[in-house]
Amino acid sequence: MASRLKALLGRKPALEDDHAVLRRTLVRREKLVDRILAFAPYLRSLLILAGLLYTLALPYKDLGRKHYISENALQPGQVNTYWNWADVHIADINADKVAKWSQEDVSVEQRTVMSYLVTISGINTYAILHAPKTDGAEALVLSASWLSRATHEIGHHRINTRGVALVLALANYFKKHSMWSKDIIFVIGDDYVAGTQAWLDAYHGFGQDNLHAEPLKLTTGPIWAALNLDYPHHSFSHAGIYYEGANGHLPNLDFINSASRILRNMGIPPLLHSYDPAQTFALPSFLASLPFASHSEVQRYAHAARNLIRQVALTADGRILGPEGTFGKYRIDAITLFGVPAEGSAVLTARFDSATESLFRTLNNLLERFHQSFFLYIMTSVDSFIAVGNYLAAPVLLGAGMTIQGLMTWAEADGREKRDRPVALVAIAVAAGAAELRMLTGLDPAKELNEFLASLLLGLHLLVPLLLSTLFAHPSLSIRLSHTLRSLALLLSGLLVSVTATLNFGLSLISALHLALVLVLLRPLAHRFPRRQTAVRRAQQLLLAAASPTGLWALWRVAQRDEAEVWARELLRDWHVGGGWSLPVALALVDSWTTEGKELERKGREEAEEARLRAKGEATAERVEGKVQSAWGMLTGDQEALNQGNVKAEEGEWKRDLADGKVPVPSAERVKGKVESAVGMVTGDVEKQKEGNIRAEKAEWTQG
Repeated sequence: MASRLKALLGRKPALEDDHAVLRRTLVRREKLVDRILAFAPYLRSLLILAGLLYTLALPYKDLGRKHYISENALQPGQVNTYWNWADVHIADINADKVAKWSQEDVSVEQRTVMSYLVTISGINTYAILHAPKTDGAEALVLSASWLSRATHEIGHHRINTRGVALVLALANYFKKHSMWSKDIIFVIGDDYVAGTQAWLDAYHGFGQDNLHAEPLKLTTGPIWAALNLDYPHHSFSHAGIYYEGANGHLPNLDFINSASRILRNMGIPPLLHSYDPAQTFALPSFLASLPFASHSEVQRYAHAARNLIRQVALTADGRILGPEGTFGKYRIDAITLFGVPAEGSAVLTARFDSATESLFRTLNNLLERFHQSFFLYIMTSVDSFIAVGNYLAAPVLLGAGMTIQGLMTWAEADGREKRDRPVALVAIAVAAGAAELRMLTGLDPAKELNEFLASLLLGLHLLVPLLLSTLFAHPSLSIRLSHTLRSLALLLSGLLVSVTATLNFGLSLISALHLALVLVLLRPLAHRFPRRQTAVRRAQQLLLAAASPTGLWALWRVAQRDEAEVWARELLRDWHVGGGWSLPVALALVDSWTTEGKELERKGREEAEEARLRAKGEATAERVEGKVQSAWGMLTGDQEALNQGNVKAEEGEWKRDLADGKVPVPSAERVKGKVESAVGMVTGDVEKQKEGNIRAEKAEWTQG
């Protein structure tokens, strides 16, 4: 026994053929790929569902954190302010002067020109207070734009009366003290945003074709932080904090936390923007009557959701919403303190001035640029936020789901399709989006938009697919081309969502939701009944055109013309001046993919026709085979072969008529009943024959 076991263990394995090893490896790999592909649809659906649920869970309080100061050197609210009523009186005198200046028609020398199709000219006033005993290596900015974000009833910006007056008064106040460790630049920007943008570009020596500014005679070191004051009325009720920059840029969270803490210490209620949760019912009106609507946790979640939606919307469109938004591209942290207009006492005004001094002295304590706290966050309230690690998963999960769907679609294409056609089609679709971008950016943002602009954009979205259909019409187009195009759109969508998630959360999240809808709509109609799906195809084309960014804007313009046109003009202005991303992303990428989707829908019609012809050929062959079998049974006297041949021929003829659209789809149940009856007749099973006849009659009655 031991000798046999020893011989068995010592036996050398038989040498395998290399081809057999390779064949076995390929078989294992194919089985593994098949298992992965079989699980991929469930993983895709799970990821997209998880992304949507996680997005809904973001306002929940346990995902957020309370505010805290990371940079110990700041010490917000720990200084004694020296602002007194004499300084308040100086600010009041300056406010009267600003109000008087705003009513005068003053002709001045043009200092700043921003020209594309429209020319904006104006003067920016600035001064520099050099800090004693420093080399001027760091600087802070205290600014106020001439126009306020608050508007009159007719929609025009109000004059930033107290904001400009306070900057002038603080300039007079700061020069009396020697505690400053950084140079302070006081800037009064002309217009609302344009003046501050022009001054910043001139300060940093940044040139662009549509901006001409005189070189600045006074300069100092790099700017670390900027505080903008917006105070249009003689009194206020709350202090709103505005912090969103161009393309979703956010200042360091320590800056916002310091401002919020100082305002509270001064007895001034801070707000995120101008949204007061105490005076607003958070839930929509149709949910107000529900029994849980007044619960404190529900109200907290609803207020957090409103703030989250507001930040997502403000950062997604990428516009410069105020002077604070112009500093971001130069890596300058900036916020705006906005005095919400209301009737109040002079005591609150004095507190606002003291809070400005305290916040500026907090910035003066910086040893280096803001770096300790978060640059990526979502503000759910004025004293709580969601860190980047807690919200980043939402768009990434959605992007991963689209990427997996793209890989699945690519696998369905077999990977053997020639790439020249899909790549050329994608290139033409992107070129169409770029042409649309060029057409829109050629419009004058200072004038009324063309009356037929919305119709022109929608018409363009419907005509471009027809043009592509003409250029790429070819009888040899296969089903794999459609899968290749769809996979490219899915992969590019997943890439866009994942990359922008860390740069602009709002743009990433809205793009994920929008593209997911579009990619569902562009699913090709690869059925065998193209004649019956004409209405569905037309509806799909119209939905794709309406779901594109320009289509959505056109529908918005129909419903609210003034608001839609103001938004579009501001977007064009930011494209020319601020370098916003939203316009090229919406037109050159997203719009082009919806265009590609409509072209892909055309490919679906070609696939459907190809499938119909293939099914008709198979049905004809089946009918011929049945006729031959029936004839052979008749010649040989084989009754069973005769009956089976007749049944097979009848089924083949029905399938051929079905492929031609002559037989309605529900009649398939009738044919199954007829076949079952014929089988019962052949086998002598009377009960089965009876059940088949009943099934066929029931199906025919249902169809009728």
